[in-house]
Amino acid sequence: KDTGSILVADCTKTLSIENIIYGVDQAEARASDHGLSFIALKNTGWVGALGYHLAETAKRGYLISAWGHASIHHSVAIFGGQEGRLSTNPMALSFPTDVEPIVADFSTSAISAGRREQMKAREEQSLDPNFIDSDGNPSTDPNVADEGGAILPMGGQFYGYKGTALSLWIEAMSAAAGFHTANVEKKGGQNALIFALNIGALGGIDHYRKMIEELIPFAVSGLPAKGSSGSRLPGARGWKALEEARILGMSLDESLKNSLDEFAQEFGLTVPKNVE
Repeated sequence: KDTGSILVADCTKTLSIENIIYGVDQAEARASDHGLSFIALKNTGWVGALGYHLAETAKRGYLISAWGHASIHHSVAIFGGQEGRLSTNPMALSFPTDVEPIVADFSTSAISAGRREQMKAREEQSLDPNFIDSDGNPSTDPNVADEGGAILPMGGQFYGYKGTALSLWIEAMSAAAGFHTANVEKKGGQNALIFALNIGALGGIDHYRKMIEELIPFAVSGLPAKGSSGSRLPGARGWKALEEARILGMSLDESLKNSLDEFAQEFGLTVPKNVE
């Protein structure tokens, strides 16, 4: 389906990373022509970190948001429930500032699926009870989601209605696009949805930049909370880590190194051993 500002595309049997790049490019091009755009990508596969792909478009004068959706992974409980019914359904957003764009990227669950797997590999517990066990008890143990429990929605046991609402919104957008939502048979796959808004089509880029130049310093000017180094904008830590990684390389923990070694052996690949 292609109506100019709206595109629905089937990405079956294509590379997931290419799918999200394609979707963001289409979102920007169509928002440039029409003021706004909505892109729905079916069967993308896992597209990785959504927020990273949005930042370049934001730099060029757009507000852009993306949502990931899966109908096949029932790992997250509805607020007030204890069994997995939804995916971790992540969302991301980005908008320009006078320096690096603001970037936020988070699951609508209390903790992401990737982070949970990392915790399991490291035998870690979460700081807060981000899980619920098969008896309905809040838990800090990531393993309970494999034993009849689930991940709690964002907001946890007391405010998880917020995460549930966001996750169901993503389900609703997927339904509107003609995709499968979460279902008993686990029909459907992983999908992505992207929205872009051309700032120039509204109040104008000059007004926007003036307002943002006033907003950001004011937003971070408050006194730091106890134990904190001060207010931090979404994405600031990520930009710093990316800059350091480009200079120093990435640091991989042992569990990830072992996983890469096993993967390489399975497919007859060589992993460099002289990388620290």
